[in-house]
Amino acid sequence: MKKWVSISLLLACTTNLAGQSRGRPVDSVINALIDNQLQLAKNQRDSFVGKNYRQADLLTTLLKLKGPDLGEKVFFLHFWFASCVPCIREFNGLEEMYKEYKDNKNFAFLSFTFENAATIADFKEKYHLTFPIQAVSENEINRLKLFPGYPVNILLGKGFIVEECYYGGMGSEQKSTMFIKDHISPLVNNLLQAKRIP
Repeated sequence: MKKWVSISLLLACTTNLAGQSRGRPVDSVINALIDNQLQLAKNQRDSFVGKNYRQADLLTTLLKLKGPDLGEKVFFLHFWFASCVPCIREFNGLEEMYKEYKDNKNFAFLSFTFENAATIADFKEKYHLTFPIQAVSENEINRLKLFPGYPVNILLGKGFIVEECYYGGMGSEQKSTMFIKDHISPLVNNLLQAKRIP
């Protein structure tokens, strides 16, 4: 999967560099490609938002989640890997959101990667991450996330309803942080205040 994403990005960059980079720095071409991917993700998200999260059973089994209040929780699911630059750009905004809601018993922030424990520890130290990161197999991640590629973020409302989902990241750390702060955090807040409709 990592090879496919890298090859696709490299191919897209080299194809576009020839025709579009006259007078434009390489970074702006790459950022434009990332922004284009984000737009595609927004178009695809409509098939998931407002529907039941189809992997709720796998999620609860994998993490051994149980209890009568499980359907009352709001879940934020985050999928990443170490050499994914757009994934890393999200860390600051995600860390801020995690700190804002971590003490709310009705909120669960779940970050998933297929990286080993040493890599996870290195990343937590390097990027000052305090949110929990769960190592699972790449196969399990592919079953849990709704989209191909990385990063993938899924916000589940009460009753495991998909309230928001997006993939591909943003063109910069600042854009990622602002999107999470201005769009995702208010959604989390509204969902935590909402009552579940049986």
